[in-house]
Amino acid sequence: MKYIYYIIAIMIVFSGLAAYGLFDTRVEISKPFLSINDRIISEDEFKKMLHAKTSHVMSREQFIESVIDRQILIQEAIKMDMNKKESFRRSVENFYEQSLIKILLDRKWDSLVVDVTNDEIAKYETLIQSRLFFTKMIDPNLKDAQKRTNGIEFKCWKIF
Repeated sequence: MKYIYYIIAIMIVFSGLAAYGLFDTRVEISKPFLSINDRIISEDEFKKMLHAKTSHVMSREQFIESVIDRQILIQEAIKMDMNKKESFRRSVENFYEQSLIKILLDRKWDSLVVDVTNDEIAKYETLIQSRLFFTKMIDPNLKDAQKRTNGIEFKCWKIF
């Protein structure tokens, strides 16, 4: 009986160690790169920001200065409670909706497949060589147009 308790205790210990190994929730903390008031930007976060920058004209030092300026402005806006105002919420909502629409249209555009046959190309080439005339009938009203048969004005445009 004593051995059964030892076996159960060993199984519980090993189960606990296995569970700890599977559910290890430690967060890796990288070295801080910038500290702006209470905001700490890690080295990994800065590298991601550096790779995502749109302008390749500015140097690394200029980019660091722009990040610092941006963080200071964000902190000042938060101190003034600008993020709690209704106009800010509406602008964020509008930006969110526009971003969703843009992403949807980009995906639709990327999935668009154009299949042009040789017959369609040949028809296009024959049509492009012909002349097209567009006319516009100018008449004050329909009754006058029905009364007159010879006095109809036409404007013609030639498209090449």
